[in-house]
Amino acid sequence: MADATKHVRAWIKRGRHAWKQVPFFAKATVVTCVGFHLLVRWNHRNLVGDLCLSADSLVYRYDFGRILLAPLFHEGWKHLLINMLAVTWIGSSVEKLVGTLNLAYLNSMLAIFGAVLYVIMAYARANNPIKSESIAPFECVAGMSGILFGQLAVECNMLGNVKRSLFGLVMIPVKLYPLATLLAVWIILPNASFTAHLSGLLVGTMYAHGMLDKLKLDEPLVEYVESFWPLRRFVQRSDYVTHESRVVPSTSSVGVEVNVLGWTMGYLKSFLGRTQMLRSRRNKGVGAEEFPGEGHRLGGSEGKSIATSSAGLRSNRQGTGGSTSAANPLAKDGNFTRVTSQDNSPREAFRNSKYEDKVAVLVEMGFDANVARDALEAAGGDVPSAAESLSR
Repeated sequence: MADATKHVRAWIKRGRHAWKQVPFFAKATVVTCVGFHLLVRWNHRNLVGDLCLSADSLVYRYDFGRILLAPLFHEGWKHLLINMLAVTWIGSSVEKLVGTLNLAYLNSMLAIFGAVLYVIMAYARANNPIKSESIAPFECVAGMSGILFGQLAVECNMLGNVKRSLFGLVMIPVKLYPLATLLAVWIILPNASFTAHLSGLLVGTMYAHGMLDKLKLDEPLVEYVESFWPLRRFVQRSDYVTHESRVVPSTSSVGVEVNVLGWTMGYLKSFLGRTQMLRSRRNKGVGAEEFPGEGHRLGGSEGKSIATSSAGLRSNRQGTGGSTSAANPLAKDGNFTRVTSQDNSPREAFRNSKYEDKVAVLVEMGFDANVARDALEAAGGDVPSAAESLSR
């Protein structure tokens, strides 16, 4: 029970840390969608027909408010949870690339032009001479998925020639990643609207390739709006991404997919392995007092010892009065001696600075800096490969 409580607290701590890393507009999107969902549920009415977007509602009923309301509305908790996780991943990445104000404007463009494309494709399906789908103009869609596919297209087109892992299964060029994700979601979730997702993806691709440049906000206008007094309170927040604080896309600092599935499976493996190890120790009569403190091991198994470098042992002896005996980090009397490596040689300094930017990316994902540095060394500096190896 104590172990389970400890792991729950670790998950909560990790979740809080992850939430702090989410930029302002992505946070606002999550809070707005969750609040809107609670408001609809509290109303005890089935509002799907009043809030969802269909071609018929726009063309014949002129209900244009649905263009902005449909992305906020989700039909159930599962639908809401999946889209909000995607917002914290894709939305955060795009916001750091384009800025908070530009992302808000981009979302409005994706909603409006995505709805126009959706209407065109719905009536094209209804009048298809090969296979007519007369129900297409009356199909009602809701949720942030279309906007998220548009954001994904913008992000992937800004990252350059890098590769990205598709659900932890295969590495593909990042330019093909939005289309591959669209097809994968269509296969996994056949009830999801392929037309709505495709509409958002096409608008995002048009935006990324400069076809909507005349509608973009120019830099002086962004700076003027951000200096306007009603927005000054939000601009001063630490999680607000101004035009000057945007991340410049580069293969060394951007372009690594947050492999949620791979990390979750890796954490579960580590958790189950550690639980099994603790049970076996209890069965053998080994008390917890013999191993004080909390240890974290990556890919460890029972019976493996933790190796410490001779440089770390030397530094520890120098710090404790120059004792010549090797200190045992896990003493029998229960006293734990922390051994740290303080090798300040030029070679070690070069190793620490060689992948500094890439190590920072992996540390943001929750990995230990030293472990991340070792993984980058083994992967030859390739961040996606290092993230994949750490997620196993």
